[in-house]
Amino acid sequence: MAKEKPPILLKDRSLSELDLMNSVGDLCRFTMHEVFNRRGEFFDRDDFLAKDEKYLPLIEWEYHHV
Repeated sequence: MAKEKPPILLKDRSLSELDLMNSVGDLCRFTMHEVFNRRGEFFDRDDFLAKDEKYLPLIEWEYHHV
């Protein structure tokens, strides 16, 4: 017999604008550090976008960021 999953507890307040902005910031940081960055865990070196010179500033954004 399969175990029942515990219920997802709902908060007793709605999300604030700050909550949403923090979530967006977390997603942006993850994308920039783990997907676009060559050293990121999810960077695909074999993808055609990774090999296109046009996207080099995006891939190496930390070196071009002032």
